Amino acid sequence: MTTFNSNAGVQRRRRVLLVATAALCAVALTGAARPDSLKTARKKLSLVKGEVTFEPAAGGEVKAVLKPRGLPAGRAPIEDGEWVLGVAHGDTAAAYPLRALAGHEVVNDWLGRYPIAVTWSPLSASAAVYVRRLGERRLTMGVSDRLWRGHRVLFDAETSSLWSQLLGECLQGELEGQRLGELPCVLARWVDWRRAYPETRVMDPDGAPGVEPFTATTGAPAAAADVPAGLSPGDPVMGVLIGRTAKAYPFAVLRRERVIEDRIGRQPTVLFYDEASGAVAAYSRRLSGLEVHFERAASDGVIRDVGTQSRWDWLRGAGVDGKMAGVSLTRLPATPAFWFAWRDLFPETQIYRSAP
Repeated sequence: MTTFNSNAGVQRRRRVLLVATAALCAVALTGAARPDSLKTARKKLSLVKGEVTFEPAAGGEVKAVLKPRGLPAGRAPIEDGEWVLGVAHGDTAAAYPLRALAGHEVVNDWLGRYPIAVTWSPLSASAAVYVRRLGERRLTMGVSDRLWRGHRVLFDAETSSLWSQLLGECLQGELEGQRLGELPCVLARWVDWRRAYPETRVMDPDGAPGVEPFTATTGAPAAAADVPAGLSPGDPVMGVLIGRTAKAYPFAVLRRERVIEDRIGRQPTVLFYDEASGAVAAYSRRLSGLEVHFERAASDGVIRDVGTQSRWDWLRGAGVDGKMAGVSLTRLPATPAFWFAWRDLFPETQIYRSAP
């Protein structure tokens, strides 16, 4: 994490960013805040290490949703404080109530012209959205009766291959070693998602009972010898994977710092924690080859960048006033999960520690 140890350091950052402001404003005026590309081609970067061994999943059959009923935001029977899994691309946004996902774990849907699989594993409290297409082949994703390293295993109906819900990689079957493109999503309160994306479509929860994301810790081991100081197996973390580098951000630290600047490999990152809702969003701080730096959120939750003092929307990752108005950061895939599941999947994961 970048820390500011002196006023001189802050002033140097201000001068650098003020020089860059003209270029960034040109980005905003030309609409160059490009939407994240949806990668649908096959990937060769396997993240699976060691032998793949499955475990049986407890409970009965879980049926994925094949044709969800979408509703406009104004007709959604959802309370403001409910959790939804939100995903957006370009001018299209969709929200999936967590209470509906908890009972089905996979929703096969479309985001614009892209077929997507919206996934949630109550066992590991992990969420991910994938483009369910490999080349010209479109897949239909379902929920298997197996677990792998603490989270649910999925399958595709076309080849019966088995997939990791947390990695989006095929573990066994005809498509073994292939990975689905991941689309960044965010777990947020409905009131915040609707504010940020008023034209969003919403999956009808169809009377499903309410749930909280980080309460079902039955899959967490009671203790573990390699648990780092300050983390318990059932503690929630926000996991970020860039290339082969994984990093975990404990929610306890996110709550305390609210804005965390960091670097994962060569990628400058920032995580925004919304104190009012308890939601987290992760972004790249790189804009047109430059890096934006942010101040710690004020007591009223307002986030400003160091260079121009523009105000930013934490959920959209966009400047809302000042010289950065209209400029958008690129959202990064960030996965909420219990620590035990993230650690088991990425045993060499880094852990973010607060600056001294």
